[in-house]
Amino acid sequence: MLALLQENPTRLWRPREIAAHFGDITLHAMYRQLSRWADDGLIHKIGPGLYAATAWTSTPLA
Repeated sequence: MLALLQENPTRLWRPREIAAHFGDITLHAMYRQLSRWADDGLIHKIGPGLYAATAWTSTPLA
């Protein structure tokens, strides 16, 4: 799962999208694992149900 997030580190992922890549994982298990990794600093929780591999910042439009 971490490798999937690292493929596009600035993409914002929803747990449902990640779980879809690994068909045998329940959504509840996905939420728990993502929360653990975010607590450990391996990934970043951007907001409710949004995760990214790297810290996300908005880029102002020019």
